[in-house]
Amino acid sequence: MDPTLLLIILGFTVVAACLVTLVVLVRASLRAVRDHRDVLERANQINAGALQAALEANELAREANRQSRESVDVQLRTASFPHIFCEIGGAGSSPEVIISNQGRAPAFNLRFHAFARYSTTEAAFDEFTHTYTRHDLMKAWARSRGLGAATDRSFTFSIVYERFYRSFPAGRRLCYPLDLPLPPESVYVLMQYESTLGHNYLALFEMKAVGGRPGGTTYTVVKHLPASFVSSNPVLVTEMEGRYVLLPEGPYVFRPLNHDGALLRIEDEQETEVDVRDTSAWPEFLKDDGFIAVLEHSFPSRYLKRAFVSGADREVWTSDIHSVSS
Repeated sequence: MDPTLLLIILGFTVVAACLVTLVVLVRASLRAVRDHRDVLERANQINAGALQAALEANELAREANRQSRESVDVQLRTASFPHIFCEIGGAGSSPEVIISNQGRAPAFNLRFHAFARYSTTEAAFDEFTHTYTRHDLMKAWARSRGLGAATDRSFTFSIVYERFYRSFPAGRRLCYPLDLPLPPESVYVLMQYESTLGHNYLALFEMKAVGGRPGGTTYTVVKHLPASFVSSNPVLVTEMEGRYVLLPEGPYVFRPLNHDGALLRIEDEQETEVDVRDTSAWPEFLKDDGFIAVLEHSFPSRYLKRAFVSGADREVWTSDIHSVSS
């Protein structure tokens, strides 16, 4: 055979072998890349699963911590909660507001407003004011409410007694007499107080004379809206020119703007008008039609003549909350 042809055949054979080897290598490389990619995908899936599990475990841990904090907060709030109860004792025109702390924790900054409520006519109210109140103070109060005509139109009004105590120890009982000119039909008592943790609470009681008779021998609780946690800033009942309103306490100053129930709120050097008759910001349990009516038609006990003085000098404290003060 011709040597040249032999060399050519040999060359083609080598090239073919090289091509086959190259194809095998390429296929092996592609298979290795594919296998590596599959390994990476599986690793990513495993990592993603581990990450998701870690996130879920972290979320469960945070939820457990939150529930634990809430549980501790509830336990602390329960342990520090003063169980304040209110009732009315006495009879006739001298009922007594009886407040007792039946819990194991003291109350602080306790303030109560007792609203002695009456139903009457304008004619009878005119006679009432001339007999029992200071004309100089009541004249403006009656005029601001469109009263003064000696008619038979019926309406209600309340006389308000207010007291404040820095502390109210556990297991103590207070009897505070209301010096009233006439027996009331009912008495509302709004109380605000703080726990040892600084939590603020509001409670509302309504008590009526037995049988609905003013001056009955006893008064009974007909409505008790239990103490409700209200926030870090207390809600106060404030007398504004003879008008009682609920205002939030905070880093601002309130001053009267006019006689239509508007105030000027000053906060961060910004002045805005506030309608004190707007009840939208009130705690829900205070949005009671009866109480709102009482609040709007009340005047302070200092409007009464001096014969009806404050009962602070005759209040009685006892340690036995089940005893009855004489």
